[in-house]
Amino acid sequence: MCVAALPCPAFEGSEKRISVSFSSRAGAVGAGLRALTRAELDALMDSAACLIVSVRHHASHDAYVLSESSCFVYPDRIVVKTCGTTRLLACVPLLLRLAAGLGLEPAAVKYSRASFLFPAAQPEEHASFEAETAVLRAAFAALPLASAYVLGDALAGLQWHVFAAGVARGAAAVAQAPPPPPLHTLELCMTGLCPRKAANFFRTEAFVDSRRVTCDSGIQDLLPKAEIDDYVFEPCGYSMNAVEAGSFSTIHITPEDGFSYASFELCGYDPATMDVPDLVARVAAVFRPRHMAVALSVDAPAGACVGDVDGATWRARRSLPAGYACHAGSFQELRAGGHVAFFGLDLEEGEAFDGQAEDLPHAADEALGAAGQLQADCAAKAMELALEATAGVLGGHAVAACDAGAGSSDGGSPRGVVSRDTLSSVLTDLDSLGEGAGEWGGGRATPSSTASEDARPVGPRPLGEVLALHGAHPLPDGSRASLDAHAAALIASRGLEDTFYRPRDLRAGAELGCPLTTFDSVDELRKVARAWPGARLLLRVRADAPAARCPLGNKYGAETWEWAALAAEATRLGLPVDGVAFHVGSGAGADAAGAYENAIAVAADAAEVLRAAGHAVSILDIGGGFPGGALGGIAPAINAALEARFPGVEVVAEPGRFFAERIATLATAVFGARERSAGGDARDVDAIATPTVEDPTLHPTTRELFVTDGIYGSMNCMLYDHASPLPRALATDDRARGALVPTTVFGPTCDGLDTLVRGHPLPAGLGVGSWLVWPDMGAYTICGASAFNGMDAVNVPRFYVWSVKP
Repeated sequence: MCVAALPCPAFEGSEKRISVSFSSRAGAVGAGLRALTRAELDALMDSAACLIVSVRHHASHDAYVLSESSCFVYPDRIVVKTCGTTRLLACVPLLLRLAAGLGLEPAAVKYSRASFLFPAAQPEEHASFEAETAVLRAAFAALPLASAYVLGDALAGLQWHVFAAGVARGAAAVAQAPPPPPLHTLELCMTGLCPRKAANFFRTEAFVDSRRVTCDSGIQDLLPKAEIDDYVFEPCGYSMNAVEAGSFSTIHITPEDGFSYASFELCGYDPATMDVPDLVARVAAVFRPRHMAVALSVDAPAGACVGDVDGATWRARRSLPAGYACHAGSFQELRAGGHVAFFGLDLEEGEAFDGQAEDLPHAADEALGAAGQLQADCAAKAMELALEATAGVLGGHAVAACDAGAGSSDGGSPRGVVSRDTLSSVLTDLDSLGEGAGEWGGGRATPSSTASEDARPVGPRPLGEVLALHGAHPLPDGSRASLDAHAAALIASRGLEDTFYRPRDLRAGAELGCPLTTFDSVDELRKVARAWPGARLLLRVRADAPAARCPLGNKYGAETWEWAALAAEATRLGLPVDGVAFHVGSGAGADAAGAYENAIAVAADAAEVLRAAGHAVSILDIGGGFPGGALGGIAPAINAALEARFPGVEVVAEPGRFFAERIATLATAVFGARERSAGGDARDVDAIATPTVEDPTLHPTTRELFVTDGIYGSMNCMLYDHASPLPRALATDDRARGALVPTTVFGPTCDGLDTLVRGHPLPAGLGVGSWLVWPDMGAYTICGASAFNGMDAVNVPRFYVWSVKP
C-alpha cells in the first residue's frame, strides 16, 4: 500500500516583527503614539488580522498581548510582532496615518523575521521576502537609507530576514533631537520542541491558570524580577509580555507536535550587565528544541558609534548551550545604522532529546493526547478519513492541497480565540469526480459547461483540471468576481446561465469575450442592448420539476404567453437569440426523468416561436437539477427527448450538484460533550448495549456533542438546500466501536438553532477529540458559510486525494 502524506492544517509559529520609530518636526514628541485611543489601536490590529487580548500600562510604554503575539507602544516607537497568517504589513498605511495625525513622521523602520514554516499559507504581502521588501520600500519611501538582507544557511535551518531604513544624521526631521542610545535586542526562534516541555502549554484538565504555567514551565525563572502578563490559549498555545528596568521581553509558543515552535525576545537590555550566552542556555533548557536560531541586533542611527559591535554577539558563538552545535553564523552591518548577528544551532547528533514522545510518562502522554487531539493529530485523521472514504489506497496519482482562501489552514483567525476552536476539514476525492465525468460523458454529447460557482464549495483548480481532462469547461455564475476567476476559460465556454445581472457584470462579460447570456424579460433585453450590444442570447423558459428540492421557476424563466413578445423585442434591438435555456430546479427529485422530458418539450415549443421571429436556434441549455453522483434513468430519457426534439442542436448543461455533491466529505472535530437525563438519573451510556437506535425516547439518557461546524458554516445546506446531513463516527477511532446511543449534535455558535441532528445513533464513547464524518457535502455547503459569532467557517482546510479503488 502506497500512501502519500496529506498536508497538516498547521499553525504558523514564526513571527513577523516591525519596529517603527517616529520624530516630530516640532521637537518634543510628548505623549506621541501613547495618545492613540483603544479604538484606534483595535482598528490597527484588526488591519493586521489580530486582536488585543490584554494590556499593561507602564511608565515608559504600554504592552499589549495579542491573539497572535505582542505589541509595544512608546511615545516615539511602536513594535508589533505577529505570528500565524496575520497581515502585519497591511497595518502600516493605517499606522502612518494615525502617526501623522499626531504630528509624527517616520524616522526609522526595521522589519525582521525568521523563515516561515509554511510560507505557501502566507497572505499576498508576505508571500516572499521580495514581496515584503516591496511593500516596505513603498510605504517608507521617504527614508533613503534602505537595505534588505537574508542571513544564515540557505540549505539548513532557519534564515533571518531583515529590512531596515532610516535617515542620515543631520536630516531635518531629526536634527533637533539628540541621537538615541543603541538599542540591543536578543531574539530566539526554536522549532521541534521537546514534547515533554511542550506539554506544559496545553489546557488539560490539570490546568489551573496562566500564572501556574509560567512558573511550572520555568519561564518565570528566566526573568525572575520581571512583571509578566501571560496568557494560555484554548486548547493550547502561550503568550507573555514582560517588563523589567526599561526592557521588554516576549515569549510565544505553538506547542503542537509536528509544527511546534517557540520564540523569545529581550529588547532594550544592557550588554554590560546581561550575560547573553547564559540567558540563551536557560531559554534552551525551558524548551529543549531540536533547532534554534539566535539573532542579536543593535539599532542605532547611521554613523553612530555602537562600541565593539556588541561583544556579547561574538561571545555567544563560543559559549553555546550544552548539547548544541553552531552550523551557521552571519554578521551584517545595516545601511541605516546598527548591525545584526545571526547563528543557527542544532541539537547535536546523539544528544538525548529530553522526553521524546515514546518515552513520556503516562501523565504527560495523556496531556499531549487530550489537549493536542484537535490539531496535532489532524494530518493522521485526514489520512484515516481518506482511507476510509475511498475504501482503497491513496497512491500514485496525486495528493494535493488547495489554498483555503486568504489564509492558512486555520484561516488566519485570531489564535486561541477562533482558530484553535474551529477545526474542520473537507476531503475531496478527485477519482470520484473523474468517475462522475465518465458517467456524464456516456451520454449523447459531452457537456460544454459543468458546475456553476455556487455549486463549487471547494477550490475550483483541482476540480476544473480533472473536468477539463473530460472535455468540460467552467461556467461562471455571472458575478464580476466569478467572471474574473474564470476569464481564460470563458473565452471557450458558453456563457452565463442566469437571467438578471447587474450592468457591471454584463459589461465584464463583454470585456472578457463571453459569447452568451440568457434573458426572460423585456427589461433585461434592453439592459443587455445597452451594456453588451454584441451579446448573443438564450431565451430562458420556465419548466419546473414538481418535486425539485429548490424550485427556481418562481424567480427565473419566461412563461409561454411571453415568448412571442420577447422574441420580437430581441429582433427590434438587433440581439440574436441563438437558442433556449431552462432549469428544472436544483435537485429535481422524484420522477426527474419525466421532468426533463417535459422541459425539453417546452423548450422545443419556445424554439419554434424563436424561429418564427427570425432567430436561428442552434443551442439548448438543459440547466442543472441532476442528482448527486448518479444519473440512473435520467440520461436515457434526456437523450431520447433530445433526439426527438432537438436533432443536431448543441446541448450544454450545468450539472453542479451531480459532480460536486458526492465527492466531498466534511470532517468535524468534537470539542465538547455531555450527557443529559430526560427527567431521571443519568445512566452510564456504556451500559446501553442496543446495537441500533429506533426510538430515542426509550433511553433516559441522551448524549450531546459539540462540533466545529454548523448551520452558519457548511451545514447552512440544512436551511438553504433543504438537506438532511447525517454524521457517522470516524471508523478508525477506537471510541467509535462501542454501543450506539441517541445523540444530539450541536454546531459551535451561540445560536440554539445551530442544532444538526437530534437522537441520532452514534457510539457512546465519542468525546472531545473524536471526529464526526459527514458524507455528500460537496454541493451548496461551504459556499454559503459565514464567520458568524467569530467562528470562521469559510476558510476550512481542504484536502484533495486521488483514490485507487482495490
